[in-house]
Amino acid sequence: MDSSSPFYRFLSYYRVLEVAIPEGKKRLQWIADRIPHLTESKASITRLGKSKVDDVGAWLYQEGRNALAHASGKGGGTVRDICDFDDWQDIVWGSEIVKELAWEVVIECLDVSRPSHA
Repeated sequence: MDSSSPFYRFLSYYRVLEVAIPEGKKRLQWIADRIPHLTESKASITRLGKSKVDDVGAWLYQEGRNALAHASGKGGGTVRDICDFDDWQDIVWGSEIVKELAWEVVIECLDVSRPSHA
C-alpha cells in the first residue's frame, strides 16, 4: 500500500482479488458486479470510459494485471512501459479501482471493517 510505484500497487491489490476469489471467471463476474457500485474510484472509472474502455473489469485484467505481470507482449498482449506517461497514468487510474475492489473483497470475504485511514 505504501509503494511509490503504481505498477507494484496495482499488482499487489489485484493479487488480493486473486487470493480471495481464485477462480478467474468468478473473480471477473464479482468485479463486474461491483464496478457500478464503487464510490471512491468513480473518477477513475469515468477516466477509463473516456479512453473508450467499455468493460472496466476486463481492462483491469488484460490491460492492467496481464500487461504488468506478463510484460513480454507475447501473443499480441499489451506491454506497460514505466517510462511512458500514458501507461503510467492508465495504471494510476486503474490502481485506484483495484484498491477499492481489494478492500471490498477483504470486507466481504473476511468480514473485516475498513480502517478509517485507508
